[in-house]
Amino acid sequence: MEPKTFDQKNSLYKDNLTPGAQKSVPSYQDHLDGKYLPDEPKKRSGICGTSLLVYLSHFLTAWGDRMWIFAVGIFMVHITPDSLQLTAIYGLTMGTTVLLGGPLIGDWVDNSTRIRAARLSIVLQNVLVILCAAVIYCFLMFKEDLLDIGEWTRYVAYTLIIVLASAANLATIANNIAVEKDWIVEICERNEEKLATMTATMRAIDLSTQILAPIVTGQVMDWSVENGAIFLSAWNLVSCVVEYFLLWQVYTKVPALMKTKDVSRAKTADDSSKIAKVKRTLSKDELETNLDETDARVSDRLLGRKNNKKSCSEKCRLFSGFTIIVYGWKTYASYQVMLTGISLAFLYMTVLGFDNITVGYAKIQGMSEAIVGICMGAAGLLGIVGSFMYPIVRRWVGLPRTGMIALTLEWIFLSACVVSVWLPGSSFDLENPDKLEKLNCTNLTAIVPADNITTNQPLYTIPTEALSIFACPDKEVSIISVSVLMGGIVASRVGLWMADLAITQMFMETVVENERGIVNGVQNSLNQLLDIIKSALVIALPLAPQFGLLIILSFAFVYAGWILYIIFLCRAPRDLFNRGRLDNGYEVMP
Repeated sequence: MEPKTFDQKNSLYKDNLTPGAQKSVPSYQDHLDGKYLPDEPKKRSGICGTSLLVYLSHFLTAWGDRMWIFAVGIFMVHITPDSLQLTAIYGLTMGTTVLLGGPLIGDWVDNSTRIRAARLSIVLQNVLVILCAAVIYCFLMFKEDLLDIGEWTRYVAYTLIIVLASAANLATIANNIAVEKDWIVEICERNEEKLATMTATMRAIDLSTQILAPIVTGQVMDWSVENGAIFLSAWNLVSCVVEYFLLWQVYTKVPALMKTKDVSRAKTADDSSKIAKVKRTLSKDELETNLDETDARVSDRLLGRKNNKKSCSEKCRLFSGFTIIVYGWKTYASYQVMLTGISLAFLYMTVLGFDNITVGYAKIQGMSEAIVGICMGAAGLLGIVGSFMYPIVRRWVGLPRTGMIALTLEWIFLSACVVSVWLPGSSFDLENPDKLEKLNCTNLTAIVPADNITTNQPLYTIPTEALSIFACPDKEVSIISVSVLMGGIVASRVGLWMADLAITQMFMETVVENERGIVNGVQNSLNQLLDIIKSALVIALPLAPQFGLLIILSFAFVYAGWILYIIFLCRAPRDLFNRGRLDNGYEVMP
């Protein structure tokens, strides 16, 4: 068959169009010249409409999560008012399931279609919360009748509550990975600018619900705890239907979501970077051979690595969940952005946040509840400011440098917290750690849920006894130290959330499509591991005079995270600094 001439191609192009479209659609030459189609503004308008649907769905999800997180702690106290044992078991179970189940959840998301992973995670999350709230309601309403049947009914109820709540938390993680770590990349058409804007907006929504949802939930729970359980069940029932509908609308509007996950993307989109990486591992004699033979060896090595991963994945599903966990960690370690993920996880090993550990210490130091509340509100607002600053800074200096600037800002502001350890009013004293007990003040012996940086969910709780914070009326204490401490924590929120967004986007842009789930699942597990280490340190150093040591250790981990990020920047390919584009920056570690 003879090749078609240019005029034949242009004629064939227009003949395939409808009569009305032939007048408005550019010619074949227009496409060769790279001109946009006339309907491009409509496409952009469609993307904006899709983003609005995503924001509404994310708001409902985040709002429901924040209400449940706040309410479940109150439920636990009302179920066992004389003991925190149930709360301790609940926290330990949540932490263990996230630590071990992260890679398993991620692997399931990778091996499911996008719509199936999103639908099941949303339905399971809401249904499990409804069932857990129903069990809590029944136990609180009919507690005496149930205990008359036998003491075993108490432990059955406790088991059901913990199992259902832990399963709901895993479903929440699955939804977060499926939608926020995968769908968003496709909705933004793999465009870094759109991705930065959308992730920043969603983070601002998270922080807003974190501030407002507990206020609403508190009002309902103050009316009646039992009615609070009914309210949460009704909310999740309605929310499940609406979220399902909104995500289905998004799915039908974005054709990329309907496509099968591109398993071969690692070989096609990033060939230049990966081939260069493999060529550096070849010997000089190999490189001096025929070019075609060299390229063939490179392709064989890439294909061999890919086949090994596929084989490992098949073994994972064939044998055991343990194999999946091992494979997940190996996959995570194969990415060069692993160092940024570790630096992010290091931010979890800190008491320099607004969990009840730091709030309890502030109360011991003489700060009123009203001032603490103002500080928490200010921290939330600065976090929102940091979220909106992120896409602007990224546009100016690029993605990698944005992460560096954010982490630098965080440790600079947190350095004020280290200084506060030696300021007037500080109780820091390792030689006499029990001196506050002479003032009739209690030590800090309870660990209360900390906030997850990526998903804002409670991480790990190991309360050892009831947290009782008493003022010391017989002695005036300077609040200079605690004021500087809280001020440093508040100011650092800008850098914290910017760093979180930057590192999260790096993973979105560099992790291959069919491994986003398992890599993000491992990241969740790594975050959980560092939070457990933090909890263990607080248990080992429970007294208020020892809190200064916890501050120093927390700052050391944050600074170590910054060092790891600098190492990543030094080892990263030069093209990573091309206005922050990471499209061609994917590399598998040798």
